[in-house]
Amino acid sequence: MKNIYHNLLHSKYFAQLQSRLHFDLTYFISSSFLMSIQQFIGVICGLIISYVFGHFTSKQLFGEYNLILSVFGFLTIITLPGVDNYLTRSIAQGYESSYVKAVKAKLLLSLLGLGILSIISKYYHLQGQEVLGSAFLVTALLFPLYHAPLLFNEFLTAKLQFKTLTIFLSLSSMITAVLTVIAILLKGSLSLIVGFYFLGTVVPGIVAFLYSFRFYKKSQKKEDKTLIKYGLFNTLLTIIPWSTGYIGQILIGTFLGPEQLAVFVVANKLPMYIQKNLFVFYKPVTAKLAHQSYKQHVETIKTHMVKFLGLGALLTLAIFITSPYVIKFIFTATYNDAIPVAQVLSLSVLPLPLSWVLGDIVIFQKIKKMRVYGSLFMNILKISLYVILIPIYKVQGLVMVILIERFLSPVINIFILNRLKNKSAEI
Repeated sequence: MKNIYHNLLHSKYFAQLQSRLHFDLTYFISSSFLMSIQQFIGVICGLIISYVFGHFTSKQLFGEYNLILSVFGFLTIITLPGVDNYLTRSIAQGYESSYVKAVKAKLLLSLLGLGILSIISKYYHLQGQEVLGSAFLVTALLFPLYHAPLLFNEFLTAKLQFKTLTIFLSLSSMITAVLTVIAILLKGSLSLIVGFYFLGTVVPGIVAFLYSFRFYKKSQKKEDKTLIKYGLFNTLLTIIPWSTGYIGQILIGTFLGPEQLAVFVVANKLPMYIQKNLFVFYKPVTAKLAHQSYKQHVETIKTHMVKFLGLGALLTLAIFITSPYVIKFIFTATYNDAIPVAQVLSLSVLPLPLSWVLGDIVIFQKIKKMRVYGSLFMNILKISLYVILIPIYKVQGLVMVILIERFLSPVINIFILNRLKNKSAEI
C-alpha cells in the first residue's frame, strides 16, 4: 500500500496534473494524508458527543454547557493568542527558543483566567445558580493548564512533523469523547461534564508538549526578539474581533436563556465541524506560506483564488442539503427549530478557505498599520450590528452578523494587499 501511494505521488501523470493546477499536490497530499485520518477520528468523536448530548440531556443543560464554553473561549484572548500563528513562522526561520518563550508567556497569562473565572463562579453562587457556579469553578481550575501546552500544535507544524501531530490530536479527540460520554451517561452534573471535557484536552496536551522536545534543537540559541512584541500586537489587534466572536453567544445564553443558545449551537454545529476539519487540512498551507516571500504570497492568491472559492461553494451546498437530516438524527426532533437557521449559516463556509489564506499572508508580512484600520472598521461595524440586530431578530440577528463578517473579512484583506502591491520591497 505504501509503495502504491509513493508511486502515485511520483508518477508522470501526477506531475502533469500538478503542472496544470499550478499547485504542489505532492506536498499537500503527503502532509494531509495522516491528518485526514485524525480528522476522521475527530469528526466521529465529535458526532458521538453531540449524539449523546442530543439524546440524553435537556436543552437547558446543553445550553448551560455551551455558555461555559463561550465564556472560556472569550477569556482565551488573555492568553496571548496572537503569538500562535507567528510562532510557526518564527520556528520555521530557526528561532527555536521562541517555543519555550511563548509557552511561558501563555502559562503566566493564563493565571488571570483562573481569577476571572473564579469571580464569575462566585457571582453565580450569589445569584443562587449553584449549577453554573460550580461548573465555572471547575473551569477556572483547568484554565491555566489548557492553553500553554497546546502550542505543541504550532511547533510540530513548523517542524513539518505532521505524523506526530496527527497521533496526538487523534488521541485528544478520543479521550475527550470517552470522558464526556461517560460523564453524561452517568447522569453527572454540569461540573463533571465540563471537567471531563476539558481534561480530555489538557492531559494529551501536556504529554504532547513534553514529547515535542524530541524535535527541539538546543543548538539553535538565537532569539526572536520580536516574538512576544508582535504576538502582543496581534493579540491587541484581535481583542475586539475575538471578543465579538463570543459575545453574541454569551448575550443569547445570558439574556434569552440557555435553550435559545442551544438552538443556535445546534444550527452552527455542522458549519463549525466543516470549519474545524478544513482547518486541519489547511495546516500544510500555513506551513508553506510561512516560508514564502511577499511576491510568492501574491502569486499564490492570483493562481488559486478561484479554487479556494470553489471549495467553499461545494462545502456550502453540502451543508445546506444535509443539515436537516443531520440535525434530526443527532439531536432528535427537539431541535427542529434549528434546521432553517443551519441552512442560512451554511453560507458562512463559502469564503473560509480564501479568508484563511489572506489572513495568514497579512500576518506573516507584518502589515501592522493597514491591519489596524481594517480591524477597527470591521469590528466597529460588527458591534453596531449586534446592538441593532440581536434585540430585533434574536438568534437570526446573530446569524446575520456572522455572515456579514465572513464575507467582508477577505475583501478587507485583499484591499490591504492591493494597497501594498507596489511596496513589496519594504515589507
